[in-house]
Amino acid sequence: MNLVILINLLNVPKIGQQRIRLLVSYLGLDINPFELSIKELCTVNGIDKKSAEQIKKYSDFDFGIRELETTIQKGISIVSFWDDHYPMLLKKIYSPPVILYWKGQPLQYKEDAVAVVGTRRFTPYGKSVTQKLTSDLVSKNISIVSGLARGIDT
Repeated sequence: MNLVILINLLNVPKIGQQRIRLLVSYLGLDINPFELSIKELCTVNGIDKKSAEQIKKYSDFDFGIRELETTIQKGISIVSFWDDHYPMLLKKIYSPPVILYWKGQPLQYKEDAVAVVGTRRFTPYGKSVTQKLTSDLVSKNISIVSGLARGIDT
């Protein structure tokens, strides 16, 4: 499954990381879920009719293409969970992000790294604490790993 498709799927309401992994697990990487019928999508465990309708509704590839182009123009690299360059240790957590974005040197295993995860709806206090915590970690040369989903970790 290419990055444009994954970017589009991540922007479909109610279709999160787990459902995307279910889609890939069931369909494989070569099948585009946006090209399937609602009936075909509903055969995937975890995809109900409402989820399938959402997928069909958000099949605008222009968004994913623009997002990918903007990311590349800004010097940001992207790797998907199914790419060889995806960090092996990150694959072992409960719900690893399906896409990682990073700026700078290519991802390498580093002992001093922290993954930041959290809620999509955060309080001003939560935002302040997260910014302070991550700034302090970066100042100590500790890498911050984020899936860059909408939320506290972005």
